[in-house]
Amino acid sequence: MSSSVRSIVRPATVLAALLVVGTLSACGKRGAPQPPLRAVPAPTKDFAAFQRGNQLMLRLSYPKATPGGQALAGISSLEVWKATRPAAPATAATATTEATTTPTPPTTPEDPNPPTLDAREFAGAAQKLTTLETTQVAGATQGDRLVFTLDLPTPPPAEVYYLAVRTRGPEGDLSEWSNQVRIAPAAAPASPSSLTALARVDGVELSWQPVAGALGYVVYRRDASSRNYGEPIATIVAPETKAVDTKAVIGSSYIYAVTSVARRAPILESAIQREVEVRYNDRFPPAPVHDLVALSEEGKIRLVWSASDSLDVAGYRVYRRDGAGGEFRSLQSQARPETEFEDGTLTFGVRATYRVTAVDATGNESEPREIEATLR
Repeated sequence: MSSSVRSIVRPATVLAALLVVGTLSACGKRGAPQPPLRAVPAPTKDFAAFQRGNQLMLRLSYPKATPGGQALAGISSLEVWKATRPAAPATAATATTEATTTPTPPTTPEDPNPPTLDAREFAGAAQKLTTLETTQVAGATQGDRLVFTLDLPTPPPAEVYYLAVRTRGPEGDLSEWSNQVRIAPAAAPASPSSLTALARVDGVELSWQPVAGALGYVVYRRDASSRNYGEPIATIVAPETKAVDTKAVIGSSYIYAVTSVARRAPILESAIQREVEVRYNDRFPPAPVHDLVALSEEGKIRLVWSASDSLDVAGYRVYRRDGAGGEFRSLQSQARPETEFEDGTLTFGVRATYRVTAVDATGNESEPREIEATLR
């Protein structure tokens, strides 16, 4: 007898299975979807400014993160805001700049203009001075900093400027205010004249004419391919009018400028009116060798010397002159690094004069050291 088996699935069982599947599929959810984090730049804390000539020089770190520390994919613009107060007689003729992020002590009667304004006072009085859009931000970017200038009125106003910046993230989110900077524009001092540059073995020497009343001078350098000067390479105290750039690299081209200083702290500089370009090529011979000795040995003359003190020596050349009236001729096809040389070609009994020079990597040759010898 044959038999058959029929599977029977009850409706209640199907419903239970669907409920289990629905429960399992919901296990990964942790609530409603959250909106993406806003790309708000963290407020700038190192905004700084000083006056050079008839311009304000403004600097700050390029914003890289949000207030919560998340990485920021650049900024789309930067705004500079300014509030003003009448300058006190004691400060109207000189520039003053301070970057403050902490509370300051009460002001004295001699300085009625506070280093910073109250945050609410600044926000209520500040007006937008300028906006750097995306392309201008790119042009102002120097490494991890933003550096740019703003022109001042002529003559400078008898006002104290309170400046702050705000930046916008890649999607337009605006940061909070930066630290405030106080600066009172002033008439800039005269610029140094007759700037000259001289390449030396130890660097580039700069010299200029003094400026009457200057407290000192600031020396700047930039690569010839760059449009902007970075931090000063030297600060010189008057009456000195020379400086040596000992960090100049052989083979590089530089442009130098010097400003005069009317006030050191905070600094007030003249405009950059004169520049000089230098191609710092190696035209400097190395130092000569030391302690040259000639030894007459069996069938040859052996020369021994101490190495040149210069660090860029590539090798040494040996020359010989036979007799008193001959000319020196090279005994080598090229300079060699060894500090001794054997000459087996000298005729017996002939008195010869040997000459040894040091040669650097670019072919500059030192002054010679000479010694006489006779093969016996």
